[in-house]
Amino acid sequence: MHTFSAVFPGLPEVDLKQIDERRFVDAVLAMGDLTPHYVRADRLSPLHDLDRVFWHEDEACLTPNLYMHWALYGAAHRQDVRVLLDGIDGDTTVSHGLEYLGELARGGKVAALGREVMALSRRHKQAPRRILWQFGLSPLVPAPAKRIWRTVRRGHPRPWGLNTVINPAFARRVGLAERAEAVQGKRETPARSARENHWRELNSPLLPYALEVADKAAAAFSLEPRYPFFDRRLIEFCLALPAEQKLRQGWTRFVMRRAMAAVLPDDVCWRTGKANLSPNFKRRLLDHDRDLLDDVIMHDPQIIEEYVDVSALREVYGRYASEPMSDDALTIYSTVTLALWLRRTGLTA
Repeated sequence: MHTFSAVFPGLPEVDLKQIDERRFVDAVLAMGDLTPHYVRADRLSPLHDLDRVFWHEDEACLTPNLYMHWALYGAAHRQDVRVLLDGIDGDTTVSHGLEYLGELARGGKVAALGREVMALSRRHKQAPRRILWQFGLSPLVPAPAKRIWRTVRRGHPRPWGLNTVINPAFARRVGLAERAEAVQGKRETPARSARENHWRELNSPLLPYALEVADKAAAAFSLEPRYPFFDRRLIEFCLALPAEQKLRQGWTRFVMRRAMAAVLPDDVCWRTGKANLSPNFKRRLLDHDRDLLDDVIMHDPQIIEEYVDVSALREVYGRYASEPMSDDALTIYSTVTLALWLRRTGLTA
């Protein structure tokens, strides 16, 4: 069986601490009967091969890590692989189980709540108060109270978040504020149980969208991706499990860890975190495509002026150019991707 892994040896040590998973890859490979292949994702830009991506996706999709999947699919194709197993989205199917804390708080089970909060704090090295508030108490606060508190703290921010590069006239024309408030209202309405919250996550429209994007990208390389975690029988089984099977003694996704304890290496089975892919995305977008970013944002932004506040975009770009590790990278990526898509298709509003 062939394996395909993205690696980032060229990144600074500070980034590798967040993104490098070679330790876990090597632990699996040591089990034997596997033929590994590596993709140097640190040599790629998030805008890599974008024109071909557009042709296959047929839209300007907001998928900042697609460039890595694209490269991995290409590596699989070169090895004459035809079927590729993908772990998306095991977290949602199995569930971390953190909503169990809210269920304990709602039921007044203070002792059990305290034990789980302290166990999570030890395993994830986070303050108990933060865990208790975020997962135990905050879900019980009514949505209207959350909106009032957010207004008091932040004033009157735009309801679609801190991204201020959207053209206000376009936002009014499409009713963006009303749409954002409707979505936010659904998110803030407390679930009645951990199971209901799990069900909501499984019904997120982002999941089919992600699969559609991945399927089209894989098809570009004559690959059939398969998603074992999205087997309906497994989804129904995990959804039916009581919450204490998903979170126990500070271990999230406990049922899966226990089931795989004799199958996976301990380093993999009992790990408490996962890679943060953003360092490579943020650095390489600027390193590899600075000229393209300058062209779209500074020299020829007319094609996106109807959708984007260009002066605000240039301000964000200035911040990103001086501090590449800022969260402004995603705003720059999304607007440049839109501009390049519009240029390619010749479409306007």
